[in-house]
Amino acid sequence: MEDIYRDLELGVDLAVTNLFVHASSKKSFLKNC
Repeated sequence: MEDIYRDLELGVDLAVTNLFVHASSKKSFLKNC
């Protein structure tokens, strides 16, 4: 059961990181235009 929670936490961390990276890359893209 704990393994599932650990996987969920990892998945959430990855999702948040991906969102953050995507948002920051979008900002720099808008700045360049």
